[in-house]
Amino acid sequence: MPVSKSKTRKKTKPAAKSAAVGLSYDAKTIITVFLLVTAYPIGIILMFLWMDWPTWLKVLVVSPILVLGAASLMAIFALSAFLL
Repeated sequence: MPVSKSKTRKKTKPAAKSAAVGLSYDAKTIITVFLLVTAYPIGIILMFLWMDWPTWLKVLVVSPILVLGAASLMAIFALSAFLL
């Protein structure tokens, strides 16, 4: 009777869980705040994707864009009324 060869598998070490999980909440907070100060649009996107901040704080951070947008629309309507 022929003897079958058993397949042996090499044991591999599991990857470190901390590296596989990703960034910690503290690291995400630091990155988000840094980008809010240096690259505002990217910081806003990361704020909504990563952070569990209260809604009032997110509205407060986004409010400069809302104010600038409203002021731009008012300026456009005022100029269009003046030119017509």
